[in-house]
Amino acid sequence: MMVYPRTLAFALAVAAIFLAPLAGCGGEVPIGNGPAEFGTATGSAKLFSLGALPQFHIYLDDETVEAFNSDDDAVLKTYRPATFRYRDLVWEYVGVRLKGNLSLTRLDAKPSFKIKFNKFIKGRRFLGLEALTLNNMFSDPSMLREYVAYKVFRELGVPAARAGYAELFVNDEPYGLYLDLESMDDVFLHHNFKDASGDLYEGEHGDDLDRDIWNYEHDEGEDTMRVHLQELADLATDDAYDLFYANDTPLDTPRVLDFVAAETFVGHFDGYWTSHNYFIYHEPTLNRWTWSPWSLDQTLIRKTNPFRSKGYLARKCRNRPDCLVDYIGRGIMLADTVSTMGLHDEIDRVLDLIDYASHNDTRKRHDNDAMVSSQARTTTWIRNRPDSFRETLDCLVDGAEPDTDGDGFGSCFSDCDDTDASVQPDAEEVCDGIDNDCSGFADDIPECPCRIELVMGREFHFCTHKFGWSKARRFCDDQGLELARFDNREQNDAVWAIAREIDSGRWAFGLSDRQEEADYRWIDGSAPSFFAWDSGEPANMLAWFDCVFFKGSNSALWRESNCSTTAPFLCSEIK
Repeated sequence: MMVYPRTLAFALAVAAIFLAPLAGCGGEVPIGNGPAEFGTATGSAKLFSLGALPQFHIYLDDETVEAFNSDDDAVLKTYRPATFRYRDLVWEYVGVRLKGNLSLTRLDAKPSFKIKFNKFIKGRRFLGLEALTLNNMFSDPSMLREYVAYKVFRELGVPAARAGYAELFVNDEPYGLYLDLESMDDVFLHHNFKDASGDLYEGEHGDDLDRDIWNYEHDEGEDTMRVHLQELADLATDDAYDLFYANDTPLDTPRVLDFVAAETFVGHFDGYWTSHNYFIYHEPTLNRWTWSPWSLDQTLIRKTNPFRSKGYLARKCRNRPDCLVDYIGRGIMLADTVSTMGLHDEIDRVLDLIDYASHNDTRKRHDNDAMVSSQARTTTWIRNRPDSFRETLDCLVDGAEPDTDGDGFGSCFSDCDDTDASVQPDAEEVCDGIDNDCSGFADDIPECPCRIELVMGREFHFCTHKFGWSKARRFCDDQGLELARFDNREQNDAVWAIAREIDSGRWAFGLSDRQEEADYRWIDGSAPSFFAWDSGEPANMLAWFDCVFFKGSNSALWRESNCSTTAPFLCSEIK
């Protein structure tokens, strides 16, 4: 039940029914010597806004603490009973679990949390909400991206989660600043649809309408046999049916096209772009399906091409001229809308709100210098994105893709130089400083040598093509080299000094723990004689992070990341 104690001491006494006696009953606990929390959230509208920075407290018993420090992902993601406090209100026996895939971390670091108020006692709410989602912003050093990206979707009328910020304390220990994100549940549906009784599905790991619909996770609704979802999939994959514009189409076409355009605008390469991280909802009264975004922490970094989404509906729309023209028009209106949103003023308000809490968050993955630098880059990216997005979209002539050089490839989708028929996706790459095959990089074949420098007795090759770690290794192998190794810290630092003059971002080299977790080896299997880890590294608790990179940002330190991460890379001669 929810209790309304007369004093905070009484509130904690109530909580003690579930937990051992709690310390710290003298009022809100600010981080360090900073100010107490800003604003009071009296409803979800205030909670998901810049009008409050609430301080949430979670109290876990010893058994749960031990479980949440397990190496078993299934244990980390299992709901366990806990006590939740906000100001002088206490909710006992709420469900708490850790969350994330790439961002999944244990309690002794800074994990993301899912708090479900009605998990064990049905019908309970917090400020009208069934659940809270607290994201650790693991992949967002700026602490801005998710908040801004969700706002862009909502501004366009796409149903998207609301977001704010909160500070979190676990057993009275400060855990730092979190993104406070609206959970995708029936409360979200009531907030966004007239009829919230329909079925909500989550798409992950390649789920799409042209694949097995039983892979979708069914989160809300009663159609457990997926009758309506199967009907949609059948129509979507029927080439004889006008999915986008038929009078009886079950697709909310304008919203879906806005969703696809917004994903590409914010650069959500880990979303429906790859059939991952999104939700679809069937509104029964209208018999309409709508798409919603999810997991936007890696947005506002890459300029994804609006014609390259691998999502089934995006591909299907591109293949018919009327839908393509409609999509482009909506994309240009999107860019115009974002230009007038006042996002830079909004970012200033975010930074004012989170300034103290973000700088004093000692558990965050990135240090303050990286955070401030990332905030500046994100702000610049947002400033430039509307113009670059319009330029990429505005490519049709009389509703058709132009092919000026007559090579069979148009400038909208694949031809990187539509004035030269020898430059197109089917061309052969040659070592002439030109991207002949439109791969995105010039001279990106082993026959074309990279820049070579001799550093402390070893020859290093600085390759600027941005490949994944495995492809980079093969590239080096094909040249009779190896993905680079360093003999000592001095050589490591000297190589980085050259690399950063070429590209100050991350660089890949030949160290990983792919064979055995936490056992880092060079390509030849030998162990390094030194380490140069960045603060908080290595990330060897994450099974997805096995390959080592220079972190970039003017630092010769190392950071572990997913091996599919693309970056320039270093080869070295084999000795």
